Amino acid sequence: MRSRGVLQPIMAVIFMVAAGCCAFLPVFASQELSPANTTGKGTSVGPVVASVDPRYRSPRATVRTFLIAMNRIEDDPSKIEDAEACLDLSEIPGENRTGGRLAFELEFILRSTNVPTWVIPDDEVGPDCEIGEGKETKLTLRRMADGRWLFAGKTLSDLPKMQLFLWQKALAASQGKDAGDVPADFRSPYAMFRSFIAAFKKNDLDAAARCLDLAEVPEPARPMVGRQLAFKLKEVLDRTVFIIFQDLPDSSVGLPLEVLVHKEGQITAERQVEGARKGQWLFDKATVRSVDRLFNAFESEPILPELVAAGRPTGGPSFRLEPGLWLRHRLPGWLRHRIELTDQLSIAVYQLLGAIVFLLLVLPVYRLVAGLFARMVHALMRWRGVAAGADEVAAWVRPIGWLAAVWLLIEGVTMLSLRMEHAGACLAFLVPAFWLVLALCAYQSINPILKLVAGPAVTQQGATSIATLGYPVISLVLKILVAVFGLAAVLRLFGFDVGTVLAGLGIGGLAVALAAQDTLKNFFGSLMLIADRTFHVGDLVQIGAKEEGVVETVGPRSTRIRALDDSLMTIPNSDLTTSHITNFGARRYRRFRTQLNIAHGTSPEALISFREGILELIRNRSCVRQGKYEVAVNDLGSSGIQLLIQVFFEVPDGHAELLARDSLILDILRLAERLGIAFETPTLLLERGQGEAVQSHRGNADLRSSVSMD
Repeated sequence: MRSRGVLQPIMAVIFMVAAGCCAFLPVFASQELSPANTTGKGTSVGPVVASVDPRYRSPRATVRTFLIAMNRIEDDPSKIEDAEACLDLSEIPGENRTGGRLAFELEFILRSTNVPTWVIPDDEVGPDCEIGEGKETKLTLRRMADGRWLFAGKTLSDLPKMQLFLWQKALAASQGKDAGDVPADFRSPYAMFRSFIAAFKKNDLDAAARCLDLAEVPEPARPMVGRQLAFKLKEVLDRTVFIIFQDLPDSSVGLPLEVLVHKEGQITAERQVEGARKGQWLFDKATVRSVDRLFNAFESEPILPELVAAGRPTGGPSFRLEPGLWLRHRLPGWLRHRIELTDQLSIAVYQLLGAIVFLLLVLPVYRLVAGLFARMVHALMRWRGVAAGADEVAAWVRPIGWLAAVWLLIEGVTMLSLRMEHAGACLAFLVPAFWLVLALCAYQSINPILKLVAGPAVTQQGATSIATLGYPVISLVLKILVAVFGLAAVLRLFGFDVGTVLAGLGIGGLAVALAAQDTLKNFFGSLMLIADRTFHVGDLVQIGAKEEGVVETVGPRSTRIRALDDSLMTIPNSDLTTSHITNFGARRYRRFRTQLNIAHGTSPEALISFREGILELIRNRSCVRQGKYEVAVNDLGSSGIQLLIQVFFEVPDGHAELLARDSLILDILRLAERLGIAFETPTLLLERGQGEAVQSHRGNADLRSSVSMD
């Protein structure tokens, strides 16, 4: 604010002008007066009575007293007695002498006639005073014998007929008009002012800000700047203007209504003639531009006595509603002194110092928040057993540090209560930046959250869980959704219709989809693979009749399979959804089947001992599925006696299966050697001409086996 030595002479002039014009100032709804509730027979003209209550000393005073009481009834129903005191009920029959009902009917007539109180005569002595236009709505005030001016009994008796006339007139005027075009809260100056004051009674600064024409404030900054401007405007009004709502026109059309005119600016209500709020009555752009200057000029002035009497607090703004003005109210005068940089640019000392402090705090806040979240993420990863490098975690938490820094700057702008132009320019950049960084935080948080949910499965070599299979696809889908919603939020800040934008994207998306059919087929193919759980990472699979290998990754477009010869196969997901896939990794048990050719001449007792020994070897193995094995003499062949062995190994993977086979086969060979069981070798006949055959010699090998594996 300007220095007090400069302000005092200016304020003195203002007070002198205000004192001379106070009779022409409107009045707010929160005033409170307490007239005496007495009546007496009236006379048209009489001498001035020295003891007459000043609130009834003239027609104007009585009307103002009546309207003030009616405006207070919503908060204090007992004020109806003050309104009844303005009525001459002596001429009303006893059965109709209901003062409260008559008071509400009279208030409706006064509001409908749009007669401002400052045009009503203020003479203490004179003939009956008639107000209103036309004989149908004439209201008469008469001076009583005790000097008080009251609404005449004849007027009170005619109120029902006046009401009926006004209702019929309003109905005729509304024929052919769409009453739903303009919201009821903004259809007239009367409705707009009531909405503005009602918002403060509910501590709803957003609703109060909707009463201002904020077209000159950048879209992203309007919510925050609008709340501050609405609060400052209310503070100015509470110190300068006392408005009776009924003094305000209740018509949807009319000239701009000037509530306050001052050298620092003006407060004017005007009907919007264009734009999204066409037809609504709002505080106009000139008022919005003047609010900061008017607040600087009047913030040190006292609240109007009428408002103080009505219970308006005088302790300054509350911290909950407006922390910036709460702080400003408690600062010493030298800190609020304004430094004039140019004719159009000035800044208070505390605002300049505060801006420097907030800028210096940006880097420490960024490092502090990023460091705390990095430690938290490291602790969570260790708890879940997920491997995460320092650089990876730093990339995750870095946007959170930026978010804290941007939030600090936004709070700094609102806390310093800068002028509309400066706050709007700063917030027009900072608010979109906040939402963009917030979207980036959500984007970067997807990977660590998925890793925490899946656990070590996504980082450990050889993991085969569904989380490992779906991790790349789910991560991609979530990142796309975050990017879309983040962009929509930023566009909405600048006033774009997000629904229209999304519809446009839908049309464009259709064109892209037609041009990228194969890519989309592969993407949805990956979703089908995850949903069907066809295989897991690490499974041994066979694609069709040829490709065979171990699944390494499942991506949004293709799946990579490591072949048994260590070559890497990349197969489009759309092909996998239509191919025959054999998943060896999904087997619950792995069958081992072989036939031993035992030499002819082996005794049955030896065969039985050999068979029982093999059965005992199988029973003693924990990796064999018990009850599902076979060992029996199967056939008598030309090359020997065939002994069938079939078992099912219950092992997790192919390597464990090979170890189980190795152990069983070696034990069978040791048992055969111990029992003296000989295995028949195959015989090969070579023909050396017609009718001559030579049998090859019997070699040293004594094992012939036919092995079948599933």
